[in-house]
Amino acid sequence: MKTKKKMLLFLFAVTSVLLFVQCGWLTMEPAGINLLKFKNNSDIDLRINVLGETYPDTLYPAHRAWGDEINAHESTDIWVPCLKNGQEVGTREEYLADYPIVQIFVLDDKLRKQKIPLDTIRAYNMILRRYELTREWLEEHDWTVVYP
Repeated sequence: MKTKKKMLLFLFAVTSVLLFVQCGWLTMEPAGINLLKFKNNSDIDLRINVLGETYPDTLYPAHRAWGDEINAHESTDIWVPCLKNGQEVGTREEYLADYPIVQIFVLDDKLRKQKIPLDTIRAYNMILRRYELTREWLEEHDWTVVYP
């Protein structure tokens, strides 16, 4: 009986480790695809949201989260989800084949700190900048977007 318990515990431990490694949880890498690099050359902290699935709607989606924080004068890699309709999308090429136009919405992080609702931001178009990018543009700019 003790041997069965030990075997089950061992199998559970091995399965858990494999699951964590496969999903990237042990490496702490973001899930998804590293789509581009975003550089904030401004003096303010920003929030950005990268969306492919909402185009041609060019208004900020009120149902979305605040997006990635990018501090003033910093840059970061932008990751996008790797699943579409339950199917894994593993490369930039696959992502851009599904979403040939990628939008980036740039907001002042003060809006989040002031607790301005996202539907208000959408209604009054309180976006600092909206980028509409194609694969060709991203390739020409070495997959880097610079604000402002």
